[in-house]
Amino acid sequence: MRNSGFNEIPLLAALQHKEGIVIAQRSVDGKTNEITELQALLDPLALEDKVVTADALQTQVEHARYLVEEKKADYFFHRQRESGNLEKGDRRP
Repeated sequence: MRNSGFNEIPLLAALQHKEGIVIAQRSVDGKTNEITELQALLDPLALEDKVVTADALQTQVEHARYLVEEKKADYFFHRQRESGNLEKGDRRP
């Protein structure tokens, strides 16, 4: 993290794309990372029949399982070419 003279708090956020509003956020302290905080961020949200998008960092098999099986949501994960975490087709229509 760059030093801006302020105490920076890393945040993981969920937002509604169309409205552009943050609907949930969690701080990510130095003892963990964004990957381990995703489920806690999404747990209180009603995601059934919604599409969850995430960047390459969140492209994890466990996250896909959580969204589909527990939250009854669809997902679209952006992934980098070298990512071996999920097979081709990192989305569920």
